[in-house]
Amino acid sequence: QQNSDVIEQKIKALPRGVILGDETYLGSRGNSDTEIVFINNEYETLSIGLADEGDLKESILEAFHKIPEACRESLKVLITDGEPSYKSIAKIFGSKVIHVAQLHTQKQRGEVIISKYEKLGPHFLHYKICTHWKAFYRNKHELKFKWEIKFIKGKIQKKRGRPRKVDTSQNKNERWRQKLEKYQSDSFQKEGTAKIFVNFETNKLSIRAGTKRG
Repeated sequence: QQNSDVIEQKIKALPRGVILGDETYLGSRGNSDTEIVFINNEYETLSIGLADEGDLKESILEAFHKIPEACRESLKVLITDGEPSYKSIAKIFGSKVIHVAQLHTQKQRGEVIISKYEKLGPHFLHYKICTHWKAFYRNKHELKFKWEIKFIKGKIQKKRGRPRKVDTSQNKNERWRQKLEKYQSDSFQKEGTAKIFVNFETNKLSIRAGTKRG
């Protein structure tokens, strides 16, 4: 922590736009202080912050915002463990950032959840792919996974008085409301399975027949 100011003032490269975040437990039995550490894909430290276990989400956001803005804005992929508080970073960036969570609990060990959050007005659509690290083992060319799209309700600020007809008409025409109505319709597929083919020569993906395109 004593050298954190020096670490965070230096703008480091962000290869492929990847940032990795994790909690480090200090002390012989891991029961002392907890630090939150963010590094780049070359294992260079971007920022460090002490964790308040009573408000881990706020501690994670504070540590993340210590990273210089020029570096933060280059973020494309955030890789963390299964701690739910890291989702708050991905939500800030919306669909610009993919969040990869590698789960370590005994029941879920090896599971990987790939998420993207699309902002719809005050709400979010959570695009989620569930797979396993074995799917990426030894350069497999065909990957199979489960996917789902969830609606996360946000807070809506209510105006006093009756809404005017003009306001009601404008609200209906807002793009995010139209997309929400589409999601809420019975015809919208909200979950399923998919197969994709990976071409390691071109680093491109192709969708197998029968997979619903988003």
